[in-house]
Amino acid sequence: MKKAFAWPFAIMMFGVHAGPSLAQQAAGLRETLATKFSAQPPNAPGMTLTTVIAEYKPGAFTPPHHHGRAFAMIYILEGTIVNKVDHGKESVLHAGDYFTEPPNAHHVVFRNPSRTKTTRVLATFLAPSAEAERDLAILDAK
Repeated sequence: MKKAFAWPFAIMMFGVHAGPSLAQQAAGLRETLATKFSAQPPNAPGMTLTTVIAEYKPGAFTPPHHHGRAFAMIYILEGTIVNKVDHGKESVLHAGDYFTEPPNAHHVVFRNPSRTKTTRVLATFLAPSAEAERDLAILDAK
């Protein structure tokens, strides 16, 4: 079995800061991984399709990151997410909304703005198999 997909998270209040405070970063809360599937599609040699369902507690966020050469599709199963990719505008997504990220996109904001409700997200990645063997979320260097 391949290692679990990991996205680190910490607590953040909606609209108070543009990014996490040092205390929030130090808290280091993480998502709960509910499910993971991985397969090598026969019509895409050398590629691996990986699906993850992750749960984000109220206020949780992911630090800026990218997914290497993976194409990412993110679907909001329940709750709300504030999202920004590359130099685009920050957007608020709700259950039933989705977005995609092209390979090498810089994902700069991804946070649950709720103080009380958990968000669940379905993330699907199509990546070169060698990259899919590692963590698909590559955090920015500090």
